[in-house]
Amino acid sequence: TRSIAVKDNFIYTSCRPHDGFRIIDVNDLNNPYVIGESPEFWAYNVAVKDDYLYVDTYYFEGLLIFDVSDPSNPLLVNSLMTDSHFDNISVNGDYLYIDADGMLQVFDISTPEDPQLVNAFGLFGNAYCVALTGNYAYVGNGPWITIFDITDQNHPVFLNSIEMSGSVNQIEIIGDYAAVMLWDDLGLKVLNISNPLQPEVISEVSLWYPKDMTMHGTIAYVSSHGVQIVDLSDPHYPQITGSFPDIYGGSPNGIITNDNYAYLVANELQVYDISDPFNPQPRGMVEYLQANPSDIATYNDHVYVTGYWEWMEVFDVSDPDDPYSVSFVETRNPWNITIDNGYAYVPDQSGLRMLNLSDPVNPVMENLFDTRGFITHVAIRDNLAYVSDYIGGFAIIELWQ
Repeated sequence: TRSIAVKDNFIYTSCRPHDGFRIIDVNDLNNPYVIGESPEFWAYNVAVKDDYLYVDTYYFEGLLIFDVSDPSNPLLVNSLMTDSHFDNISVNGDYLYIDADGMLQVFDISTPEDPQLVNAFGLFGNAYCVALTGNYAYVGNGPWITIFDITDQNHPVFLNSIEMSGSVNQIEIIGDYAAVMLWDDLGLKVLNISNPLQPEVISEVSLWYPKDMTMHGTIAYVSSHGVQIVDLSDPHYPQITGSFPDIYGGSPNGIITNDNYAYLVANELQVYDISDPFNPQPRGMVEYLQANPSDIATYNDHVYVTGYWEWMEVFDVSDPDDPYSVSFVETRNPWNITIDNGYAYVPDQSGLRMLNLSDPVNPVMENLFDTRGFITHVAIRDNLAYVSDYIGGFAIIELWQ
């Protein structure tokens, strides 16, 4: 049994892996018995309203609708085909709600034999990135970008969501536009977000499995087959104008810019002069104390590199031709790092660490925020941390009481 629905004196139960559903008569609780059953198919979740049973098949046949007015003889009356994997279904009043691959679909079932899709929007779990502009937060969750009004930080309001063609890995804001990096769609898409209620994809760039992206004015440096230089000065017609030369270790896991320099983390920490942003020139390079770097951030003349295991390494880059390691900080599987106003925010297995960088060589932890899941990205504004969480979705954390 995978799922159970109850109405009056009947229990409707799905039977995996491929036994369809059964209807159990429980008028006599001491003597329940199977009064009806369906043909064999993969029944996953069930929901019942009035004389109709709604059965999702995960994705094999979509959603099936049965007339069960005669429980001994359920009749198939309609089906809805879908490419999505159903995770759950529920009925409330005249509406059927389907949770499918990070998307909530709402159907009007006032006419049960002919359900009509009336709304669909991204759910808030599996969030991977967040970007802020004005009073709005843009959260990448699976193949969706979900938009919140954060005017009242204590009560963010869902506004809209837009489905992309791949998993949203990163969002960077450029005025009235958003550059969106997609992992499995192999590219970069540009959205017009001048109206948050109606975001629109206006252009795209094909890239090979992009890993990271940083903005330098209207230029995007994207980790993909090395680092590609994408000119977004005209958002409607983005152009790849070149790439970084002499990168060691393939596409870097992280890239960040600070003034006239770009810092890359691949097999080594590499420094590039980008005073001519379309013609980067390699400068210094240094190896890490540990392997598997995950992200990078800069503060004053220092670069902070997190690793996928249990470390954060600090480098002095005051001489771009001769960067060197100055300290090593143990953490617990840090995923990424964000630096704002002299503090580093590092999510790891313990929660969100807040590190004071007044002594940039020896960061001191001032606070640890225990979160409900696995933080994937942090954006800081004023006294608040806006976090995307792979389990908990989108959350806002107050940093100072």
